[in-house]
Amino acid sequence: MHRLVRVLFLCTLALVTADPALAQRPKAPVAAPIRPKPLAESLEGQARSEYLAARVLFDDGDFATALEKYKSVYGKASDPRLLWNLAACHKNLRRYARASVLLRQYVKEGGALLTSEDIKEAEELLKVIDELTVPVTITVSEPDAEVFLEDEAIGRSPFKATVLVDLGQRRFRVQKAGFRPIVSTHQIGPIKEVTFKLEPQRAGLELTIPPTARATLDGQPLGQGPRIVTGEVPVGPHTLRIEAPQMRPYQGEVVLEDGKTRTLAIDLERDLTQFGEVRVAVGCADPRIRTPDDGLVVFIDDSTDSASPLGVRMRIEGGREVPAYVPFTVTSGAHRVRVRLTGCEELSIAVTPTAAQPSVVTGMLPPTNPWFNATPAGTPDGLRVSAGLSTGTIEFAKFDQLFSALSTAERTSAGLALAGPSVSGGFVWRWFTALLDLRYLVGSSAGGVGVAYDGAAPVARPLEASFSTADLGLRGGLRVPIHSATFGLGVGASTGLFTIDAATEKTTHSYTRPFGWASLEAKPLCDFGVGVAFSGGAAVMDFDEGSRAARAAPGLDTSTLFHVTYEPNVLCRNTRAGRYRLEAAAAASPAAAAPTSPPGTNLTASPPTPAQTGEAR
Repeated sequence: MHRLVRVLFLCTLALVTADPALAQRPKAPVAAPIRPKPLAESLEGQARSEYLAARVLFDDGDFATALEKYKSVYGKASDPRLLWNLAACHKNLRRYARASVLLRQYVKEGGALLTSEDIKEAEELLKVIDELTVPVTITVSEPDAEVFLEDEAIGRSPFKATVLVDLGQRRFRVQKAGFRPIVSTHQIGPIKEVTFKLEPQRAGLELTIPPTARATLDGQPLGQGPRIVTGEVPVGPHTLRIEAPQMRPYQGEVVLEDGKTRTLAIDLERDLTQFGEVRVAVGCADPRIRTPDDGLVVFIDDSTDSASPLGVRMRIEGGREVPAYVPFTVTSGAHRVRVRLTGCEELSIAVTPTAAQPSVVTGMLPPTNPWFNATPAGTPDGLRVSAGLSTGTIEFAKFDQLFSALSTAERTSAGLALAGPSVSGGFVWRWFTALLDLRYLVGSSAGGVGVAYDGAAPVARPLEASFSTADLGLRGGLRVPIHSATFGLGVGASTGLFTIDAATEKTTHSYTRPFGWASLEAKPLCDFGVGVAFSGGAAVMDFDEGSRAARAAPGLDTSTLFHVTYEPNVLCRNTRAGRYRLEAAAAASPAAAAPTSPPGTNLTASPPTPAQTGEAR
């Protein structure tokens, strides 16, 4: 097989070399190189129009405007031959470094579009221009800083190679966000290295905020109020946020300028969703609701500072305005409310107010025990009754013909002692009293108490008689309570009948008796007590017994009452009823008024649970 192929190859070679005509056939002509279309003809549409306009501007010497036109055309067509036009504009504007860069790009990217003459012309121009430029090393202290040469951006730091710069005095500008920009001029030629050190832009910020508030700037803490001062804040816009307990947070943008201090005063608003209301409708030893003007003080939890009331809410009762409750603002959730009133013991109670449902605290505080205030003797209800024994003495002088056994010519006197039951009733107040006294007294003169005067010498005369008196008196005056005791002092008057029953006759006489009185009482059993009252006055007795008509001369009348007294008082009644406590209930709505009750009843909106009842501390 291989031999056959070799034979065929040798035969073919022989035929070719044997034909002289075939061996001397002329070669085909080599095609001339194809020249590209001129730049003006290769452009189309808007790019062509702008190119022609740029040529006109260039020919007129308006190189700056022509440069902008050429840039626009290059952006549309991207023909590398346009780089020659751009370089020509820069050269004529004396921007040799820029022209050099464009010429090198023109040679590199031109390729088949450039003739050898084009390349040679560019290289010769480069030799001239390079004498007018210097490669400069640019160093910037911060990375990613933008560098401008004569307001034209030439790159960002760090520069990995030298930058070609025109000879002469050149202006550089370096800038980076957050740093102070640098503008400096350098004489390029002797200097081939330029270094820039950027300094951060700094601003001051001064804040006045609530004492409990904390501030953050761009999420970074600045500190706590009431005053924050910082001078190391980057310039530019920042997000400022201020937060405080129970306050609505503030957030906003603040713009800081280099070298300046921004002063801000910011007040926070209460976050109403975090607050509730406690309404206090409490009395002191009685149901009358007290206000701060009456000495009401409220403490929340363990605070030693009293809570600030939001005023006093009123209601109409009996055609006049009376306090309904005193509101206080607290944070939503569980709290311990301590209520204090002048003259009463402090009580506390647990409440849980919310923004939607206030808590209402009602009830009465137990009175303390100062000597003159809210004591068993100092809290009367008004009513008073008493009963006991009364004793009295009557001394009559110049009682002519009182007894038939005595001569009318004689002057007589008689001293009588009486005793019997008595009852009293009336009304008492803390400082005053008004009472009615009913007495029935009996006595006897057995043993002889009569004395007759025969001339100037007294002569004893035996008198056998019994006496009785019944009278009704009214007395009133000052009452001074001192804890469980009471002192009384005042005046009064009584009227009644005086009966004499002697062996020979029986007579009844009417009399009147003005008197003064004093008393001392004690109440060891709260409602019940014992007392003694002493009175003294002058009794005037009239009588007309036929031919023995006479007038009794004034006589000294003294009386002593020993009584057991029943005198209800507010302290005992409220203690027995368990009213000295606090109760907490939820209001029906935020606008609901505090519950009201008739005088003398405990103020409460609903029956409390054991956990809602405050006990004395």
